[in-house]
Amino acid sequence: MLPLFDQLSERKWFILHATVFAAALITALIQQSFWWMVVPFGVLLTPVFIRYTQHFYFLLLLMLPLGTELNLSESLSTDFPDEQLMWLLTGTSFLLLFLNRKLIPSSSFRNPVFVLIVLCMAWAVLCCFSSMDTWLSIKWVLAKVWYIVPFVLLPSVLLTTKSSMNKALWCLAVPMLIITVQALIRHSFYDFSFEGIKEAMAPFFRNHVTYSAMLVCLMVPVAAAYFYHSKQSNIRKPIAFAIVIGLAAIVFAYSRGAWAAAILGMASVYIIRKKLMGWAIVVTVTAVTCFSIWLASNNNYLKFASNHDQTIFHNNLEQHLEATLQGKDVSNAERFYRWVAGARMSSEKLWTGYGPNNFYPYYKSWTVKKFRTWVSDNPEHSSVHNYFLLMLIEQGIPGLLFFSLLFFFMLIYAQGLYHRIQDLYWKFTAMGIGVILVMIGSLIFMSDLIETDKIGSLFWLCAGLLIVLEGKTHNA
Repeated sequence: MLPLFDQLSERKWFILHATVFAAALITALIQQSFWWMVVPFGVLLTPVFIRYTQHFYFLLLLMLPLGTELNLSESLSTDFPDEQLMWLLTGTSFLLLFLNRKLIPSSSFRNPVFVLIVLCMAWAVLCCFSSMDTWLSIKWVLAKVWYIVPFVLLPSVLLTTKSSMNKALWCLAVPMLIITVQALIRHSFYDFSFEGIKEAMAPFFRNHVTYSAMLVCLMVPVAAAYFYHSKQSNIRKPIAFAIVIGLAAIVFAYSRGAWAAAILGMASVYIIRKKLMGWAIVVTVTAVTCFSIWLASNNNYLKFASNHDQTIFHNNLEQHLEATLQGKDVSNAERFYRWVAGARMSSEKLWTGYGPNNFYPYYKSWTVKKFRTWVSDNPEHSSVHNYFLLMLIEQGIPGLLFFSLLFFFMLIYAQGLYHRIQDLYWKFTAMGIGVILVMIGSLIFMSDLIETDKIGSLFWLCAGLLIVLEGKTHNA
């Protein structure tokens, strides 16, 4: 429980209630609807929100794996109930900062991770002014605010002790384990077929990509907990059982992206221990840049075009992998279709982009018919399937550079914290964050998962925990 409510001055409470009452009254008069006058009475619940902020926070973590996408209309959807809890915690956080400016340590605001996040957001706001659809961009910025506040700032208040960190881990891991077990049981009725995994995840995950991505990421802190506890500890056996269940689920999720992320995650343990993260980033960026230049030269990208009639979605895993190697897998073919469109449209607005959240409405006019597949109608309104390219398209070269700088800095920062922290528990935490970030980097190179509540929440939570860990570097 936060010991803040009892310390609040009557003057600040009076200002808050008076402001809300005046705003509600003016809105009621303008809208000619006196239902707005109910709002001031809602403020009476703020003491409950303040007193139990930490409880609501752990409830949010508990609901992240359990949340489901709720379509309110053809054009409006929300992630229920986790997104509503984000709204609540964001509003409560602003209220708490108004009432107590010292709630969040000033060092958190000066931390380079937070400074880079602010730069990313500042540029995104500027891009809203030149956006093709300003309202879509404003909605994107608002959504980022209610992700960043709970997951980047609140950990500096709520997740600073080992007990609170343990509670946060189990709030994420236990519901994910329950979902995994029920998915495996349901999947068994389909003989663990490649096609059957789709039916086993509902209603918690939209597709097997998001399911396997969150599962492989949450396996990291669970594995860290296993190695952290001594061999004599009674908790090791249930953790080992959970790890076996998780590994089986990753295999039967049939997600090539999750498999690749798991391999890279294991490799990153060695990289972090040997302080090779900087070199790994340089080699990766150089390779991607050189390959991109080669693709653009002499229209070499056209060599990767697939025959529309030969791109296939297979129900059999063996055929699916064979099609992948032959370049006939429809999901990869569709990625090329959108990447080509994204690269072509980005050349039109290199510096400001089309505006946040503006890829889908405009990309089809930039597509190349030679790359078209039978799923290119895109009824799901999904994006370009590469988050770095998405930043270039929607926020221009500066947006890509700001996000890349943030992401790569977080990787190097996690490595640095691992080597600077002396306490074994927090050392394991730094390593786990670094591994998760490597996995997320692998996943978002083939998807836009940071825009989802599942992986997006984990990404921003990693940023918040890096800020928390900076305070642990001074502890022996």
